Amino acid sequence: FKESFERLEARVLPAESVLDLPQPCLRLPADQLVPVYSALFQSGTAVAMPIECVAKRPDGTPLLGGLFTERHKETTDRLIFDRRPQNAGEARLSWARLPLGSQLCRIILRPYHVLRASGDDLKTFFPRIKQHPRALSRNAFGKPFLGSLFPELKLDPSRVFVACMEVL
Repeated sequence: FKESFERLEARVLPAESVLDLPQPCLRLPADQLVPVYSALFQSGTAVAMPIECVAKRPDGTPLLGGLFTERHKETTDRLIFDRRPQNAGEARLSWARLPLGSQLCRIILRPYHVLRASGDDLKTFFPRIKQHPRALSRNAFGKPFLGSLFPELKLDPSRVFVACMEVL
């Protein structure tokens, strides 16, 4: 299990075997880029990385995922990181064969068996699990930006950066 996270490069497929990466879904209005990225940076959910350090697509362009929201509750939306382009270029973890949550309805229990489950804490669980630092270059998303756009991060104002998801 630990090795899967420490040897990330072993999961990356050779470029010639990745023929057609999906296009990410990026639905972040231009006027929302600064407030959304600022919130992600301040919360420790994302970090800025120079664009030249980001993993590349087979054609040499930066490998970028998408970002969009989905209505969750009356007062909140769910932020979705579309990592399909990155996933398409990585081998599946052999031990990660977990059932989908919807498959729980197919469980057959004997009259004397009990099943207890809760997902109440999942909303606070995943944002606390940090990616391995070497994984950041494969977790870039959105639109590139100049360092000057976020003076609070003390980035080189003339360099181009992208946001990288730091949590699962």
